[in-house]
Amino acid sequence: EAPRPVTQALVADLVPEEDRARAYAALFWVSNLGFAAAMTSAGFVAQSAFAAIFWIDAGTGLLFGGLVWLFVPERSGRLDAVRKRPSGYRLVMRDRTMLAFTGAVLVYYFVYLQSDSTLPLAVHRSGLPPHVYGLCMALNGVVICLAQPVLAPHLIRRDPGRVWAAGVALVGVGFALTAIASTTGGYLLSVAVWTLGEIFPATVTGAIVARLAPEELRGRYSGLYSLAVASGWLTSSLGGTQLLSVSPLVLWESCAALTAASAYGVLRLAPRLRPAKPEHSKPIC
Repeated sequence: EAPRPVTQALVADLVPEEDRARAYAALFWVSNLGFAAAMTSAGFVAQSAFAAIFWIDAGTGLLFGGLVWLFVPERSGRLDAVRKRPSGYRLVMRDRTMLAFTGAVLVYYFVYLQSDSTLPLAVHRSGLPPHVYGLCMALNGVVICLAQPVLAPHLIRRDPGRVWAAGVALVGVGFALTAIASTTGGYLLSVAVWTLGEIFPATVTGAIVARLAPEELRGRYSGLYSLAVASGWLTSSLGGTQLLSVSPLVLWESCAALTAASAYGVLRLAPRLRPAKPEHSKPIC
């Protein structure tokens, strides 16, 4: 997770504000393309040389670091000036808009990351074979790779808060459908719905965080956002499995309610998440 806040801040440094949403959308797309390729290829490699997966992983990590080291510039001319300005998480914690948005992100990731923690358990409880979960995750990658390039150009022209809220609400609908899924087709339908919803916040979140952050605090703001994402992994595993042990219906209805609350909260924040309008500009959406 260490590269996540650095990557977010680096894009904000190198890309003009009007192009940031497009840049973050491109990163989201290519990371999912890599995910889809990894899920597919690792399965075949594991059958013949399981340890090779980890050597390949180490090699690609070194390759990534080398490419960044050699070809990604820093804005060195402004670093000294930025470093002299006040910084630290105490300043971030004074930003009520960022704190509220981070809370909404944490709630959203509690729901979204049920795909890692409880969805495979739900598939198993339905008496379906393990490869059904593999199909669900493969569909997730395929839908993102096909749909995100089509949707992103339209989404980045819209109000980012409303885009975020609409996507999270759609994620809630998708996970709510899991409550009535009992066949392979039912699970694939629910995954297709929440995957489409996932594209919305993924397209605009990076630009929202970069817009809220003062230049000298971009790394801190990105770090707080990354903490919310990582906390989602923890809470989804602990809380999701507890809710599932009570009843699958309780889990998936809770997911629907939480995403509705998260979406409503960001909808209330939407006016503060919009980019500043240039003078004499037309309304954004």
